[in-house]
Amino acid sequence: MVIHLLSSVTKFLTIKMMPSLRGGGISPSLDEYHPIRILSAADGQMIVEEGTTSLSFRICVGIILSLLTCVQLLVAVYFIRNRTNSLLLLSQPIPLTLTVFASSVATLSAYLFAFPENDIACASRQPIIFTSLSLIGTLLSTRAWRIGSILAPAADFASSAGGGEISYRGNNNSSRSKLTIERAHTVAMSILTSLSTLSIACGKSRRITLGGGGKGIRRQIDTTQLLFVTVILMMPQLTLQILNVAIPMMRATSTKRPIVPFVIGVVLTAIPFFLALLLNTSEGSSWQIFQEYEMIKSSVLIALTVLVVTIPSMLMPPTEVEIPNLTAFLQTASLLGLALPLFYQIAFVKSISIRTKSFDNSKDVLLRRNSSDSASSQMNDDAVKISAAEEAMTMAKMLGHMGSLDASVDAFHKTLSFFKLQGKYSIQDGFTRKEIQSFSAKSLEVVVTALVTMAKTIDTHSPRELCTKPVLDALSIYDSAPVRRHLKDRSFVFPVLSYICVGVQGGKILEFPEGQDQADYLLGVANTFVSETEYQCFHHCRALALKAASLAQQLKFDKAVEVINGMNRIYDPVKHSRIIAEEYGSDHCCNAMALSALWLKHLGREQEAVIMCDDVIERCLPEIDERNMLGRILLLIPSIAVLLAYGQLERTVELFTQFVIEPVKRFGQNWSSPAKPVIRPMSLLLKICSQSEVFITELDDDIEWLLNDEEKMPDLVDTIYTSKAQWSPYDLYAEICLRIAKKLEKDDPRRALLMTEGLRLSHLADSKLKNESGDVVHPIAFSIHNAVMSELEELV
Repeated sequence: MVIHLLSSVTKFLTIKMMPSLRGGGISPSLDEYHPIRILSAADGQMIVEEGTTSLSFRICVGIILSLLTCVQLLVAVYFIRNRTNSLLLLSQPIPLTLTVFASSVATLSAYLFAFPENDIACASRQPIIFTSLSLIGTLLSTRAWRIGSILAPAADFASSAGGGEISYRGNNNSSRSKLTIERAHTVAMSILTSLSTLSIACGKSRRITLGGGGKGIRRQIDTTQLLFVTVILMMPQLTLQILNVAIPMMRATSTKRPIVPFVIGVVLTAIPFFLALLLNTSEGSSWQIFQEYEMIKSSVLIALTVLVVTIPSMLMPPTEVEIPNLTAFLQTASLLGLALPLFYQIAFVKSISIRTKSFDNSKDVLLRRNSSDSASSQMNDDAVKISAAEEAMTMAKMLGHMGSLDASVDAFHKTLSFFKLQGKYSIQDGFTRKEIQSFSAKSLEVVVTALVTMAKTIDTHSPRELCTKPVLDALSIYDSAPVRRHLKDRSFVFPVLSYICVGVQGGKILEFPEGQDQADYLLGVANTFVSETEYQCFHHCRALALKAASLAQQLKFDKAVEVINGMNRIYDPVKHSRIIAEEYGSDHCCNAMALSALWLKHLGREQEAVIMCDDVIERCLPEIDERNMLGRILLLIPSIAVLLAYGQLERTVELFTQFVIEPVKRFGQNWSSPAKPVIRPMSLLLKICSQSEVFITELDDDIEWLLNDEEKMPDLVDTIYTSKAQWSPYDLYAEICLRIAKKLEKDDPRRALLMTEGLRLSHLADSKLKNESGDVVHPIAFSIHNAVMSELEELV
């Protein structure tokens, strides 16, 4: 409204105060009464003689700008006070508050136009205005980048899940211009992500985590990284404005306006807004709540409309004595035409929405209406309830991805409270039988999805019972809900079954139904998973992989291999690997294929084992992103074990160099992953094996590293590799100690130290490979371990 009013007044004043356009070009004015006279234009600058605005104009404009600035600052204060609000957390309160503050600075700086005769005001206008506007645009860009980094994988999966083929943002029917925009969006996201990693080189203590299984698929970008990228993007504008102030030739005065710095400043101000528009163009249902494309687009269009009206008026030759007032008014309108619409649509509307929106209030209204309404209105309320719950769940997921775990869990509880007949949801109480029986098909889907997503969100951050109870409750609710038999799409329960299988294998789930041990329960859940996914391809592949793993855990390797062979008839890593990893956190199908090579070796089927290794190397390894180094290592270790056993040492070295060593060199030093403790010892083992004669002097640093007192292999990391790759890293270190010790002279004191250290590590591995009764639980890993330990005991 303010902008439309300014535009209308501008048009009126233009008509009344500038009835004619005299001459053309830039020439000296002949009217000695004109307060503004354009004297000359040369050497890239405009020489003018300014007039003075009236006192009444300054007072009126000052009051209006002060009121607008106060409103903006009040909104900024509101955001700061409510920064822990779950709805506001999704809007990123700190950068949003900075955006409002920059908008208030831009608004207040418009008052400098009221002092055209003051050199200080003229010199400070351009730096303050351009810097504040650039900061607004840059913050809009970096906020979109942060949200996009979290949502992009989900958007990609949503577009690809329906067709089997992996479909990125574009598709075959997209227009060329749309594909160009989408490619530009991807490039922009990649560049900003690369810039965020520079924070490490600038003294940041935070380390980037690469790999880590499924956790590495989504990028975790904190506020510090966002602000760092913001500063980097602001550097060109800041540099220009510092030069404008420091260099007299570039500095604007009441009689001189350098054109080149002004044009460059305009361009540098416009770039962040175009970048913000580009970063808000991604498609997908997950983006609809967070996109600001339409808001930014409409604000820019309003600003351009105001500029179209005001700029021609400002360029007209003066014809009235009151021209300074008009010029200052037009300049003020031009600036407010961009600052105010952005403030209104990005911040003010958000503050009103947060004040009026409440999950608890929505639930109370629904409960009051459901107690008395007719059946048709109850159906409508159920749809409203589900819609509100889905929105709450989306926000809960986003809060979890952004690292606000407490707020995320609270939002999940509010989501589930929509489906409680009385009271609020809690993990301890769960749902009653009556509530479960009242679930509609869609309600059942939302509840089960919310429970398993909450479990994944708090996984590794909460006690084991709190992580596992929601997902076990989800399976119990699914099994006992009467509406289950009417379901046409059961895919929402697949993550539940997958989580339980992995939880049982990893030792998170320790309690089982009466009469069942761990192996029986695991196989039962895996069989349920297989039957539920029979007609949905990539889910079915995941289920078969977990069934094979459960059979192998029961030492039924021949049956496990049969399941893998059946899976391979429908599993295509190019089509399915990325989708499975996005849906379940990691692609267990590739892992199961790699392990099946070890199963075949254990069964004495050498040729089949090598063929399976070839299949994993050719089809699976290229599909694992190099940032997911743990995923690559888990595929390579079984293949390395098989290929080394069958004499393919040279090929093993080439594979490890190509898929591990070369990518790690690009990471630099500041990276962290469960894969890191394995890379150096595996590289050292392959080096020792591949060279018939290794000079001991070449191994001095490695020997010193092996014998220092640092703990090189965290116990949890050893558990991961032992269970998922069937090779204990403790045994890997022990074998290195053994091989180096055998190369040392008998009188070398390091020989005895290496054998002692190797035996210590081997005993640690032995405790992992056997249960409390002394029975071997990982026979394949134990076969490698036993050979190393036996030789160490003989030498010691």
